[in-house]
Amino acid sequence: MAASDNHTGRREHRRVRLALEVSYRSMGSFLVSYSVDISQGGLFIETAVPKELGTEMELWLAIPGAQQEVRLKGTVVWIRREAQGDQPAGMGVKFKQVEVDCGQLIDQLVRHFSGLRALVVSANSRTRGQLSRMLRSAVTIHIDEHKLDVPYSEEGQDPYDLVIVDLGEGDEEAVRLLEDILSVGEATAVVAQSGHPSVRQRAMESGAHAVISSPPGQSELRGAVLRALGRPVALPADELEDE
Repeated sequence: MAASDNHTGRREHRRVRLALEVSYRSMGSFLVSYSVDISQGGLFIETAVPKELGTEMELWLAIPGAQQEVRLKGTVVWIRREAQGDQPAGMGVKFKQVEVDCGQLIDQLVRHFSGLRALVVSANSRTRGQLSRMLRSAVTIHIDEHKLDVPYSEEGQDPYDLVIVDLGEGDEEAVRLLEDILSVGEATAVVAQSGHPSVRQRAMESGAHAVISSPPGQSELRGAVLRALGRPVALPADELEDE
């Protein structure tokens, strides 16, 4: 789990019960999140209203391709009340008995997993090739490349797990394409790339799930991809009550 500016590791508030449902965009995004977060005993949950330290909760993980939801119990162990750069507000939840509750499901999903589907978008063929090579060295992935002068469409195909959009110096056509991809829905994790801080800021304001510099370092790209893919789609609170 990621570090926090407000992680004390001790209970500061009385316990409450909170029921949540955490949905994932695809089997692939869930397996990525499992490998970097859940298998370590916890999960970061993005929300503008994180609960207090010590809050106990039950979470139902809804994963495409799974025959049943996974129910986990956990406790809020750190919070980030405000977004910091491309790090969103949210809370870190520590789980109990992860292997017992998730082990069999993970085994089933892995047997049917053939890799993530990604789309790399740039007006520059060299940039598309560079990003594709870096992605293949970071995760198991199938990559398509896309030019800016070709309309983006997912009609007739499953949504991509990941799209990386090179915004260059803030080219309006690239920005519009980024916004079009984001408007399709939350089925795809979207990363924006630019060498200009103001353009990266605009991408974040447009809703990109992560931003990277141009050209990115391998660790920067990998971290952004994992953050974007591991982000739960939905976080509805069913009820909040005192014990």
